[in-house]
Amino acid sequence: MVLFSPTAWFLLPGFLGCSNLQDADQDGYSAADDCDDEDPDRHPDASETCDGQDDDCDGAVDEAAVDASSWYTDADGDGWGSDLVEPTLSCDQPDDSVDRAGDCDDSDDAIYPDAHDTPLDGIDQDCDDLDNDGEYTGDLALTTEDELTDFCTDYRGVNGSLTITDSSLVDLSELDCLLWVGENLEITATALTSASLPALLSVGEDLVVGQAESLESLAMDVLESVGGSLVIEGNPLLTTSSFVDVCDAGTALVIRDNISLVDLVFDNLQWVGSEQKTAFAGGHLEGDGLEVSGNALLAELSLPLLAMVGGDLLILGNASLETLDLPALEEVSGETTIEENEQLTSLDLDSIEQWVGDLDFGVSFPDLEVANFGSLLQISGNLHIPHTSSLQELYANSLLRVEGELNVQGPPDLTTLELGLLEEIGDRKQPATRRTHHRYAQSRRHPDPQRDQDRYCIAHHRLGKLCHPVGRSGTFPHRQSNHGGREPR
Repeated sequence: MVLFSPTAWFLLPGFLGCSNLQDADQDGYSAADDCDDEDPDRHPDASETCDGQDDDCDGAVDEAAVDASSWYTDADGDGWGSDLVEPTLSCDQPDDSVDRAGDCDDSDDAIYPDAHDTPLDGIDQDCDDLDNDGEYTGDLALTTEDELTDFCTDYRGVNGSLTITDSSLVDLSELDCLLWVGENLEITATALTSASLPALLSVGEDLVVGQAESLESLAMDVLESVGGSLVIEGNPLLTTSSFVDVCDAGTALVIRDNISLVDLVFDNLQWVGSEQKTAFAGGHLEGDGLEVSGNALLAELSLPLLAMVGGDLLILGNASLETLDLPALEEVSGETTIEENEQLTSLDLDSIEQWVGDLDFGVSFPDLEVANFGSLLQISGNLHIPHTSSLQELYANSLLRVEGELNVQGPPDLTTLELGLLEEIGDRKQPATRRTHHRYAQSRRHPDPQRDQDRYCIAHHRLGKLCHPVGRSGTFPHRQSNHGGREPR
């Protein structure tokens, strides 16, 4: 009797569970434990990933997926989340969340890492831990109004050089944000009629406004310091130039060939140049110093607080200049040249203590009538008053020394000559008598030899014989004049 068929063995009791032990996908898990025995990437030890399936066979889909994204709460809706709160890990984006952090103020939608940081407003809009200092790095050229506007959107200063030039710019009103230029500032725009920079405080090197053919007015009234030269040159229509707060021009101040210039304002200028001595070349200043030349309509030059010119002083060829007012000027370290100012009749240099070179009222001041050198102590060259001079009154009542010659040749209208103590003339100390070269101004020896050692005398056809004690306080005999000065008795 046959008990079973060889082909039916698997139907017997005890053999019915063998099919559950099969591992069809060869992932190490039988079909009994594998939630998908046809996918080797899905089994109980698999890593959950963001694929919309239950990879680890725990009955949940995409939970704690290894490739889940970090989502940051974006409370202000500006597209940036706060990294001050722990992110949510999820395959799907939660509501009010974004996948980028860095928002330093998640309550203000104007503050986030890509935001425009308004310069110098005390707010860090772009979350870089800095309030934008508004500094443009490098050199910059601005040629259109749109470029001026764009500059002020992002910046307040330039750490390199700034050039403003083009034939289309009419004014600089769109550049009212500019606070500083680290190196040179040059303005040469040919169509520019008005150049006002109301916020500019400092220029690190040279400031040049030149060859601006249409420029009529120039104002930088809060500018305080120019590290190099301040040059205003060759602007034929310029009538007013105002630099109210400038106190220091580090190398030179040059106002040259502005033939329509009428008003020049430097109310607070105190210092020009360094102490390096320079030279004039071709009638122009080279290097440190102060030059005002070729400004045909300028009638008054007043620098009320200027105390020091480190270099040369050149006032030349200003055809309409009547008044030169430098009452606080104490020192010019180079040479002083004041020439070809045909209308100049009054000169106030009451504070200057030393005159470098010749003080010549024939060459430098042929038309000068009144000169006040109240604090002048020393002249390093000659003191020359020729008969062709228009000088009427000279006040130098603190003068101690003339290193060269004292030469008074008797100008016909001279009424007052105050030469103070005058202890030394040339290499001679006592007596100080000097022989001059005009019959109206011969130095005469006093008949008393003893008294001759103690004073010097000048004879003048109107003043008479003027004698002065050497090394003692006093002036030549005088009386009050209608000019506020003094006339001889």
